[in-house]
Amino acid sequence: MMEDWFLSDLKGLCKYLKIKEVVNLKGYTGYEKIQSLFKKGNMVYQKGTSVKNFIQFLDIGIIRDKHISELKNLESVLNVKLNKK
Repeated sequence: MMEDWFLSDLKGLCKYLKIKEVVNLKGYTGYEKIQSLFKKGNMVYQKGTSVKNFIQFLDIGIIRDKHISELKNLESVLNVKLNKK
C-alpha cells in the first residue's frame, strides 16, 4: 500500500501534520496507521484523495532507500541512474 511507503518517512509526515514524531502508531495496516497519525494532527486521511499537500514534506530518498528491493527491477527497466552522494 502507498500508505506504507509514506510512513517510511514518518518524520516528514509529522512535520506536515505539525505534531511531534510518533513512535508507536495505532493500526495494523499502513492505511490504519496513517489514519491514526492524521487524527493526531486533527486532520483526516482519506484513501484515494490527493497527496499533493503533504508529498512535498516527504524525503523521497529515505522512502526509496527503505524500499530499494521493490524498486530495483523497476529502476533497471526504466534505465534509472541515480547519483550517489
